[in-house]
Parts: sequence; C-alpha cells; structure tokens
Amino acid sequence: MILARCFFDDGKSRKFWNCTQRGKKQTVRHGRIGATGRETQKSFPTSAAAVADTEKLLRQKLSKGYVLVEPSKLKISRPKGKRKATETQVRALESKLRTELPEDYRTFLLTQNGGVPNPYFVTIPGHPYIDNVAVGYLLGIYGRSEPWQSLNAVMDRKLPYLPKGQLPIAGDSDTFTLSLDSKPGCVYFWDHESVDVEDEDEDEDEEGHVHFNMSHGVLLSGSFDEFLTRIAMYER
Repeated sequence: MILARCFFDDGKSRKFWNCTQRGKKQTVRHGRIGATGRETQKSFPTSAAAVADTEKLLRQKLSKGYVLVEPSKLKISRPKGKRKATETQVRALESKLRTELPEDYRTFLLTQNGGVPNPYFVTIPGHPYIDNVAVGYLLGIYGRSEPWQSLNAVMDRKLPYLPKGQLPIAGDSDTFTLSLDSKPGCVYFWDHESVDVEDEDEDEDEEGHVHFNMSHGVLLSGSFDEFLTRIAMYER
C-alpha cells in the first residue's frame, strides 16, 4: 500500500493532494486546503501497475513544488519525566470534548504527547504582516501543575475565549488550535494582537477578556501532521 499526502502553499495558491493505492485500486483526493476536495478512483490490471502509476503521480507533484507530509521529520523533545499519553487518557479527553480526535493528533498524543519542537518556528503563508512565529510548546496530557505545557490546563484557560470547536494544541503568547467542528482536522493560528480594540466583531466579557471570532483565525494547515511538517520545513 502507498499513502502519499502532499500540499502546495505559496500564500496565494493553497492546495492539497492525497493519493492512496491499495492493491489494484488508486484513490486520489485533491482541492483547496481546508476543503473536502474532489475524489477520483482508478483501477489497474495489476498491483504493480497501480504502484507504478502512483509513484509517477507523486514524482510529478513534487516536481511542481508540492511538499510531502512527513511529520516524523520534526524533532520534538519531551521534558524529562513526561510520558506518552495512555489510551485511557485520550478517551477521557475525547469524552470531555464530546468528540473523537483526528487520527493523526490522537497518534501524536499516544506516541509523543507534547514537547518542544526543533525548529521552534513556523512560517505563516500569506499573512499581511507576520512572516513567522514561535510555535511554543506542543501541549501534552499532563497534570495541571504545568500550566504552560498541559493540554487540560490550557483548555480551561483558553477554550472560553476561542470559537466553538477550536482546541488549543500549541503556543506561547500566540495560539495554535486544532479544529474539531468546522473544517475538522485543520490547524489555525491566532495572533494575540489580531483583535483590534475598534474591531466591530470584538466580543469582550465583563472581566475584559476578548473572545476571538473565526475571522481572527488564520488557516495554517489541512491536518495536524501537515502542521508538524510545516514546522520541520522552517528555515531562518
């Protein structure tokens, strides 16, 4: 079987291309990042022919500037003493959120569970005034004694001020979220200075906390694995 996931993003044209080959069958899905896209299926006389055609298509995409999604390229250092999340912990998180997590993010928690990425920055394509930002800490399912590293602690602090269905997954002063509702599986960037005090869409509560609207979020990637790949690609 071959599973190839790619994306192209120059800030203007933002596209994904996914291809799955199983036996004699090949399935291709492509479209704009954040959209469902179009799916086409093709059958071949033999598995070898299907493999050959899939590899050919992948080479063509890479030659056109598409990037292969390879999250394993990113080096992530988990703090000493922190362990991978357990299936029980992940299920408890899903129960709290009342939804199933995207498979790639679920796998991240079960195999890595947070840490400091190297590189530490990510490019924000097409942003009007931001070229790149620090990713901060990739949150893990830890105890609440580590408020800046703990997914549960950050959820309690930030969920009330983010649009419904946006799960904070990383960040420092800025925030990165995983969409669980609209455009499920996509990652958004939220600039802490993006809300103008004169913004008509701003919603401020009695304690002075600003509630972000979806118009303040920047769609960064089509999946969590793509998000990790984008960090790994970063060059100063």
